[in-house]
Amino acid sequence: MYHKILVAVDGSPCSDKSLSSAISLAAQFASHLSLVHVIDNPLYMQMFGIYNNYALDIGEESFAEGLKESGTKLLEYAERMALEKLPREQVTTNLTFGHPADRICEVAVEENADLIIIGSQGMRSLERILLGSVASSVVYKSKVSVLIAR
Repeated sequence: MYHKILVAVDGSPCSDKSLSSAISLAAQFASHLSLVHVIDNPLYMQMFGIYNNYALDIGEESFAEGLKESGTKLLEYAERMALEKLPREQVTTNLTFGHPADRICEVAVEENADLIIIGSQGMRSLERILLGSVASSVVYKSKVSVLIAR
């Protein structure tokens, strides 16, 4: 039924549920599983005052490297979970930069995914209050089916 499933991971409890659902579906349908983590664009983060506080304390390059390192570790964890039930050739990871909803939808198209799985609530509660959730934006913008995990 699904040939390629893209799951967005951010380390939140809902993200863990979406990862578990994605792994189960990929195993059931022998689907390829693409694990994606989006590092928010620092200019966007700056609007919310997140970027400036940390960047001033540790320096911009150190801040960016810290985000990459955290994202890499998160994807490694998700990959270990996936490889417990799926063969290596069915699992890929993608660390990317930009606005999460936009990049998730773009990567889904780039990778020819036919399903996106995303948690209902991620790590960005401030944005959700101000602009609407990443999950809602993905549902609205996506050209492929979206499953929301709670």
